[in-house]
Amino acid sequence: QKMPRHVGAWVGLAAILIGSAAGLETELCGDAICGTYGNAPRFDDSSRPPSKMALGRATWTFLHVTAAYLPETPNPAQLKSFLMLAKSPAFLYPGEGGLLYKSIIDDAQVKEEMDAIKTKEDAMLLVWKVHNAVTTALQPEGTLFPESMGLKNKRFSIPANSKQQFTLKSLNGVLKKQIIDALKTRWVITGGLENKHWSKRDLLNMPPDRSMLGRASWTFFHTTSVYLPHAPTHAQIESFKGLFDAIYEVYACELCRGHFRLFYHDPLLQKEHAEIATKHDAIMFVWKLHNAVTADGIERGDWKERAMFPTDKTFNESQFLMTSPTADKDQMRMRGCANTSAVLTPSSTCLGKDDHYEIVADVEARWQIEGGIDQPLIDKGPDACDPPKEGEKVLHMDMYVMGKCPWCAKAMEAIADLIKCEYTCELEGKTHTGRLDFNMHMVGLNNGTYEDPWLRAIHGPSELVGERL
Repeated sequence: QKMPRHVGAWVGLAAILIGSAAGLETELCGDAICGTYGNAPRFDDSSRPPSKMALGRATWTFLHVTAAYLPETPNPAQLKSFLMLAKSPAFLYPGEGGLLYKSIIDDAQVKEEMDAIKTKEDAMLLVWKVHNAVTTALQPEGTLFPESMGLKNKRFSIPANSKQQFTLKSLNGVLKKQIIDALKTRWVITGGLENKHWSKRDLLNMPPDRSMLGRASWTFFHTTSVYLPHAPTHAQIESFKGLFDAIYEVYACELCRGHFRLFYHDPLLQKEHAEIATKHDAIMFVWKLHNAVTADGIERGDWKERAMFPTDKTFNESQFLMTSPTADKDQMRMRGCANTSAVLTPSSTCLGKDDHYEIVADVEARWQIEGGIDQPLIDKGPDACDPPKEGEKVLHMDMYVMGKCPWCAKAMEAIADLIKCEYTCELEGKTHTGRLDFNMHMVGLNNGTYEDPWLRAIHGPSELVGERL
């Protein structure tokens, strides 16, 4: 593909299809515009890693829905589990978002409000307040929820404006009811978390159903695992391990939680859970747990069309079924085999060195953006140069970069300001001026056409940052 002179001018356009809601969608959306949640994460190697916007939506979905479906008066184990989940983004959320979240929940007033949680409504209000604080930090003039209340952003500027901070104890009964009602309308389906089979799988302004919550939860679990540092801190490991103990107690889907409880205390799984100590351990534990949930669904006849991940390996559901009388003999391990050259078969219970690292790489390619979650994936460059005037000298420059390579994108970003429409150079004692004709060639696997290009990364699908080229 040829480009104008500026870096990043070639941008692939993604069409966002927004159709009119019908039936149940109309009833639930009211006058609000139902946008799309984005591509629904699928547990296979053809899907793309979530952007920071998609991860943010998944995380807030997970937290709001968990709070909204708690019992009216949670027992001590449920309260402890909710607080563990509410604090987890401070330790596990990747990049700048995690630092921002931590700065908010470390605020003395917010800590006091966390410690004071006793009821479902307390939990819902805590998540609501933190969400509005994050919104304010990212969009100082942004609209806060619920929009009808006209909330002031400066009251949610935490910790920068702690003295004027909106406190939950200052809510009177009328305001509290107004906020709780708005939260229930946004996050709770009357009658419980059932699959509603809406025409759009994920709608921004609709209460999540069971499938939507599942996708949001797995997005949070997988993504936090792949962005952990290779040597996580003790706090990060404990927070990560605590996620799964917590969903055992408070996962919002009662049916799903019941299925999870049937196998979570499998002795081998619990042993592996206790032994999580590194990033690779975390990645492999969520990989095994997700396959175990999938295998359970296949066994029950709910998900006959699904398969174990990665689909190009020779796994079958029997390797991930728990708890069985012979689980210690026939269950797949998350750690590698003692025999590192072992060959994977449908009856294997451990992975050879090559298969183990291939699975780690496959999971990372599915859930992690090379270069980090905060990489901008769209570049709005300047307009192309005007064509040269008649008789004007032209300098032709061609540059070749690997399709979707994040490091190529970073290199091009670094020299972008040096590439200008007019050039001046000295040659043999003379000054030459002219016009630059700069063309960038994307070297990659192109399955499309010039009009509709579809460049695929040479390395893998996780290198989305290179799309800025």
